[in-house]
Amino acid sequence: MLPQSENQWILASFLGIIGGALTAFGLVLVKYSLLRTAGGEERVYYLQGWWIAGFTVFCSGQLVNVASMAFAPQIYLSCLGAVSLVFNVAFAQCVLKETVVWQELCALGGILLGNAMVIASFAQGYSEPMAPDLSLSSIARPLSEASLTSVTFCICLLIPVCWLASIRLAPSLLPVYWSVVAALISGYTVTFFKCFARLCVFLQQPLEHLEPWCILAVAVAFSIIQGRLLTVAFTSGDALTVVPTYFALSLLAQILMAELVYHEVSALGRWQALCYFTGVELILCSVAGIVRMKLFADIEEQDALLLLDNSERETGQTFKQPTAGTPLLRQRSPRTSPDETLIFGSSGPQDELVGTWLDIGAFPESFENTRYYTLSTTHSMGLA
Repeated sequence: MLPQSENQWILASFLGIIGGALTAFGLVLVKYSLLRTAGGEERVYYLQGWWIAGFTVFCSGQLVNVASMAFAPQIYLSCLGAVSLVFNVAFAQCVLKETVVWQELCALGGILLGNAMVIASFAQGYSEPMAPDLSLSSIARPLSEASLTSVTFCICLLIPVCWLASIRLAPSLLPVYWSVVAALISGYTVTFFKCFARLCVFLQQPLEHLEPWCILAVAVAFSIIQGRLLTVAFTSGDALTVVPTYFALSLLAQILMAELVYHEVSALGRWQALCYFTGVELILCSVAGIVRMKLFADIEEQDALLLLDNSERETGQTFKQPTAGTPLLRQRSPRTSPDETLIFGSSGPQDELVGTWLDIGAFPESFENTRYYTLSTTHSMGLA
């Protein structure tokens, strides 16, 4: 059991940055493993040594992130999680030899500047609205408040209604729909992990009680649902639509849940709120920008490989293949038409259009029938 302190957010910042770095490095190693196997002998992903190493590092980062949630507001750590994208670019350049263009550097600068504004808003002084006593009931009680229950009930009603509307009126928007639902679930996932972290840190012998285990089970269940929904989004759409939508809305969902459960936004002063939300807006724009730039770079590389293959067939000559690339599926075919839109639970066509390494049809050598994703379900942004 640890006592509360006003400066615990500094400790949380340190843990959050370490967790983000470990998460990013683990995902880069996962991608490195998939790239090594691409185009070669089939070998399922969980039997690849580099994948096991990367997933282990990734899980370590997730555990550090959960620990950091006990010491700082959720609205602060959710923004700090975007720093993992900065680490991801740095590690990808070192390990995968990916190039970084000046537009990406500008987006990375926007992420860092936005986080600096968020940190500045908390450095002015912030008192997290928590119960005066750190008993089991006071820490877990916010999860049963009427505001959270009402919002959850409304979301449960809207999800099937919006799904039916998308199926009948705008099937092309299904990838956006599944991305939005996965982002909403991320708000619940992070909130329950935060409650579990606070119980473990501030209670004496917390694991002897039933409530922390139940809260952890709910958080893990939300994590699994979140990952499954994102996979369905990739099945019905492409990464250029899914990833920016998910990353941006998951940050907003986590901020919304933090306000509903812990009233963290209400505790900000007028100037603190202005500085904070300006930083959040800058982070959102920068995250969407850098994700789309990285994915467009993958598509351009695939187009170059296709042109190279066509030139070889037309001229009968063999050109030198690029060595530092992202070898995905080179044979392209049209994506499903609106009448063939995929719905939850469908496996999708086998000749899926592949443009980036995150699309559902990439790396068939590592995935037997269904593509599985490694998704960060804490406040750090990460996907592989």
